[in-house]
Amino acid sequence: MEEKNRVDYISIHLSQVHNIRNMEKEYIKYYYFFRENYYREIPKDRKIRVLDMGCGLGEAINALKKLGYEDITGVDYSLECVEFCRNHFMYSEGVKICQGDALDYFYSCSEKYDVILFNDIIEHFILEDVIKILKGMKLCLNRDGIIIIKTMNGGNSILGSTTLYSDLTHKIMFDEFSLKEAVVIAGFKNVKVKKANLYCFFYNPLNYVAWGINGFISIILRLYFMLNNKKNKIFTKNIIAVVTK
Repeated sequence: MEEKNRVDYISIHLSQVHNIRNMEKEYIKYYYFFRENYYREIPKDRKIRVLDMGCGLGEAINALKKLGYEDITGVDYSLECVEFCRNHFMYSEGVKICQGDALDYFYSCSEKYDVILFNDIIEHFILEDVIKILKGMKLCLNRDGIIIIKTMNGGNSILGSTTLYSDLTHKIMFDEFSLKEAVVIAGFKNVKVKKANLYCFFYNPLNYVAWGINGFISIILRLYFMLNNKKNKIFTKNIIAVVTK
């Protein structure tokens, strides 16, 4: 991947899928997603150390701040993303933003974290590098620390492939079984993979309809997979792995 493509990630990709000019609206939507899918998994002690690797536009950082967490580090390879987050959170106490590569960061960092977030990043690496990154995370994780990984779901044959090819920098895709396998190969023993609930914005009645339709399609896919001796049970667009040492 060319250097310019990596550095200008906002211009090339994120601006196509996010409303960069109205990030406050994006932050509000993501806050509900974070609270539904992540908050119940992480410690409620607001003084824990949290690392958001691949912080992008700062959606998770904003959600963490809104929930009262006081020690947050955001790291991204993209200079545009780093500059964007630094400008947005420059007056936010307890937030540090820096540039770094996931492949190198965990092996050069002397810090230890209680929670490491790895959202929509793992699919940008080949498998060999994925294992290396996961092993590096283990080195930087405090005792009883937690890693939360979100990625596109290869088990959904419709949305999975569409999401895979929506970004030229995507290199790999996992389903609920292969994601767990990668984490175990990296040396972790405790991992659960769950669905990512997109329909958590219940202030909008249409989400109830979308949730119902998605549930019906999941039942059909489950039956189809069973007929073909496949054990997949998660058919949401994204899957989440919650990993502990």
